[in-house]
Amino acid sequence: MRKTFFVFSLIILLSKSFLSQADTFHVLTPYVGPMTNKITSTTTKSEIKDHALLKGLYYQQINPDLYQWNLFLYTCNDINQSDLMGGHIIVDRYFKKTDTGKFVIGVGMNSLDLSSSPIAVTNAVSISVAHTIYAPYVRTGYYFYFNQDSDLKLTLMPWFGFEEDIVRGYVQADIQLPFPGAPVITSRTSIDHNYEYGLGGLQFKINYHHFLDFKIKYHRKFSFDSKSEGLHNASAMINVYLSKNWGISYRYKYFEEITGSNSYNIFGVSYIF
Repeated sequence: MRKTFFVFSLIILLSKSFLSQADTFHVLTPYVGPMTNKITSTTTKSEIKDHALLKGLYYQQINPDLYQWNLFLYTCNDINQSDLMGGHIIVDRYFKKTDTGKFVIGVGMNSLDLSSSPIAVTNAVSISVAHTIYAPYVRTGYYFYFNQDSDLKLTLMPWFGFEEDIVRGYVQADIQLPFPGAPVITSRTSIDHNYEYGLGGLQFKINYHHFLDFKIKYHRKFSFDSKSEGLHNASAMINVYLSKNWGISYRYKYFEEITGSNSYNIFGVSYIF
């Protein structure tokens, strides 16, 4: 995960040199807000839920006629007795733009790392978990434009795609036998598995007079694997632009994984350049 963070940061540093064009603009937003993490046992179906403070950094580069790409990195400490790190990156390329819309083809990846210190279940038994998900995907869709000659502009994008979730990690139990000098017995169970999904999504955006942006997104992950059910993802974003270079931003996101779900409400200040 740390190597992934380094690569993503390097992309930001290089992007201005290789991709910048006259019609391109950039958005940089630090975010902070509460996050909820819910872990569900795949065997007992029991749940544990916890809340903590999420801190993240979002970067986007946009050329409305050609492409957009964005990157979001975040971290959340001491949630469900674990440290959580996550991120996503997506690159979209636009084709055949007209007054009524444009085609889009995109590639991206989501990643999530949740690693816990040993948690005492009883006086003799402690449990620790190392859990990482890498989820590369491809998608294609079409942006439909509405009211482009008015102050209230609307866009709608249905899309579909394919994703593979690569799960790596283990659950480790350490058992201390109840007599002096006894060794600790360690049992480690791998949770490595790959899951394949079809994707179907819808994105709706409202822009009012270049002052207010409102966007909602939803997509469903349709499982090709009998060991996994379909998963839901939903998000909303509001941006208010106070000047040419500054704005305030709010984001909400809910996303499900094989082992549970996460949601956050985060707020930030955007710098546009």
